[in-house]
Formats: sequence, C-alpha cells, structure tokens
Amino acid sequence: MLHVALAELTTALAEDRPAPGPVPPDQVRSHALGPLAHTHGLAGFLTDYARSALLADRARDLAAATAAVLAAEGIPVALLKGVSYAGTLYADPAERPMTDVDLLVAPADASAATAALRRQGYWTVGPSTQFSRHHHAVTLKRHGECIDLHRSPIQPGRAAIPLAEVWARTTASPRIPGARQLDPVDELLFHLANLIRHELHVPLLSYVDAGRLWRRLDLAGRAEVRARARAWRLARPVEATLAQVEHVLGWRVAPARWWLPDREEVCRYQLPARPVQMARKFLLVQGPTELARFVAGLAEERWEVSRGRYRDPDRGPDGSA
Repeated sequence: MLHVALAELTTALAEDRPAPGPVPPDQVRSHALGPLAHTHGLAGFLTDYARSALLADRARDLAAATAAVLAAEGIPVALLKGVSYAGTLYADPAERPMTDVDLLVAPADASAATAALRRQGYWTVGPSTQFSRHHHAVTLKRHGECIDLHRSPIQPGRAAIPLAEVWARTTASPRIPGARQLDPVDELLFHLANLIRHELHVPLLSYVDAGRLWRRLDLAGRAEVRARARAWRLARPVEATLAQVEHVLGWRVAPARWWLPDREEVCRYQLPARPVQMARKFLLVQGPTELARFVAGLAEERWEVSRGRYRDPDRGPDGSA
C-alpha cells in the first residue's frame, strides 16, 4: 500500500481527531485536505489554511449576495456542499476549502435564476448540454467568482427525488442570511448522490464530508436515510456508496463492491479508463427502469445537441459558452 499514511489521515479527519504521523504534502494537497491537516496538528499546511480562510469568507459573502439577488426575483435558494458545510459540519469554515459556491434552486426557477445572475454580469461556462432537462446544474462565472446553480443533485432520470418535499424540509441557514439549509438526512443523500454522479471518483475531502454527515446522524436518522433512498429510487446505489465510504475511511475492511475502486485507487485519485468509468456509471443505478431512463436521457441529450437545440446566446469575455 503506497498511501497508508494518507488513508490513516483521512480516517482521523473524518472522526475529527488529531492527525497521525507525517504524510507527503503533495498527497494531502491533491485531495484538498491541507486546511484540515493544519487544524488537526500536521505541520506545513498553514498557508493552505490561510488561503482557505480567505476563500471561505468570499464564498459566504457570495452566497449571501446571490441569495439576495434571487430573493428579489422571488426565487428561494438552498446551500449545497462546501458553502453549506463550512461553519456547520466543520466548526471552522476555513477547514472546508471550496473553489465555487453550490446553490440549489427549484427546477421551475432555474431559467429565471440563470437570467437574474446574467443581469449581474455572470456568464455561463461549460458544455451546452447543461441547459438540457436531463442535466443537473448550470455553471456561471464572473471575474474571480463561480456559482454552480443546481436543479438536482443528480441527473433526473437516475432517480425520482421529490424535490418539493426536500424544499419543504429546508430551514433558514444559521450562517448565510436569505439562504436555506437542507434537512440533515437530505443533505447526506444529496452528498451521496453527488458521489454517485462522479462514480465515486472524488477527492478524499468528499469522503471526509460523507463520513462526518453520516456520523452526525443517530440511529433514527440513519434509518430515515435508507427509507428516503428507497422512496427516491436510489436505495441500491446509496447502500453501495455508504459501504464504499466506510471502506475508504477504514471503517470496513472489504471494498463495497468488486467493481468499485478500492482504498488504494481512491487515494491515488487517478481517473480510471473510460470503459471502467462508464461501467461504474451504469452499475450505480437502482435497476433496469432507472438505467433505461438514464440511457434514454443521454441519447436524447446527444440528439438535441446534434440538432443545435442548446445553443447559448451568452458568451463570456474569453468567448466560451
């Protein structure tokens, strides 16, 4: 095992205890663990922590400003991932580095929200397929700022998430005025859905997030995770992902499934061969119905791209869509 020290560090950070032994700095930084390593006792990561502290303040201000802009349009927003975890799941916001701000809007509000942000000087970046009804989010940038505007945590065809119920369970954010916070069970399920969407090929920081989200739930909360996963048609992939998280964090010896990455592969953080990646994508579905809907959505998206359906009239200063 080439990454034993890194794996042990990841377990300690998920359990919020002092970091064990030295770990090669390049390994720590490749998984965005520098700020956490600093606060948990590893030397050499003060600069990582200081940079993350500045970015955390900027992310908080950006989320608050965006929530205010969209509130003026009658559009509620909920916090996702790093901007939600900083200061809640992690007591010190600087411990949870982030490069963008992830926000959730209702699917019916997505176009209006995108238009409102464009009026604030943002432009869309990334593939034109993000405007498809089968896509989960739109990415917008303004000089030095990036917002991922989510309609869902995962492609709609892969699950049946009752988003109206998710919104009904949100509460006011304790840190960011005007923004909503997901229910703790929904927050974990959204996080697991994000891991599933990436075929679990994510930096170790995302596994630390998942471990902390899981550990903060009591037995009733964990039972509710499984009940909602069944209702959302995500039970099989959620169970596989929870087992994978436990394996990567050292809480379970065996890999979750033979076709998922083992702890060593996750620590290496190298993108697998495309056939392996696609096989994992299609295996991380509930069953034949969801697989058929997912494949049909991908096919429709490709066909509509070939027909020029998603041409975006907005262009950034660099000419990107």
